[in-house]
Amino acid sequence: MKAILAALLLCFVLPAGAMTVSPMSQALESTAATGSIRIQNDAKGKKRYQIVVDRMSVGPTGQKVLTPSNDLTFFPSSLIELAPGKVQTLRWKRSNPGSAQEQAYQIRITELPLDSSDAVSGGLGVNVPIPLRMINTWVFAPPGAKPSLKLQREDGFLVFHNAGTATAPVSKVSYGGQSVPGTHFVLPGERLSLKVEASSAGTVSFLGRGGVPQTLPVE
Repeated sequence: MKAILAALLLCFVLPAGAMTVSPMSQALESTAATGSIRIQNDAKGKKRYQIVVDRMSVGPTGQKVLTPSNDLTFFPSSLIELAPGKVQTLRWKRSNPGSAQEQAYQIRITELPLDSSDAVSGGLGVNVPIPLRMINTWVFAPPGAKPSLKLQREDGFLVFHNAGTATAPVSKVSYGGQSVPGTHFVLPGERLSLKVEASSAGTVSFLGRGGVPQTLPVE
């Protein structure tokens, strides 16, 4: 399977506390039907990891909608156990490759503690296990799909509207000297609202596809 649209999303390998997942957010051809994902237990104790898939779509008012999906199946299972330091490579299979429109999914990996080795003291002698959750975006895009972002200021929010046919990554947003944290994925047709302080600035800068700096006028 060949990864495409390197300019759209980067394929990350990053630790999240006590687990490492590779790849994380990625963009693939619409025809991609199989692949793999690697999970490593970086904790001191045995862990159970559960993978849940949600299909991402856009509602009638431009809001992102998550719907549980069986489009992606993981083998040997979407629920695995790993001893400390161990690694499991899972194969995935997609049931509906070749769509003429982009399909986007949220891949949620939750770490479930199985013992007290990684518990944090909650006071009064009580140890509290802290589960971790990693949320990744996988996009399957047809050839020629491109994002097209427009930007407006509405009631204390910057509103990114994607009028294109491909998901647009947006990170390190800067507006009038303000930095807006987080990495966001704006689906085709979505309206993403980011809270900001009042400013007379006429442009917004951010990192877009492939981490390339971009500037948009505020309409």
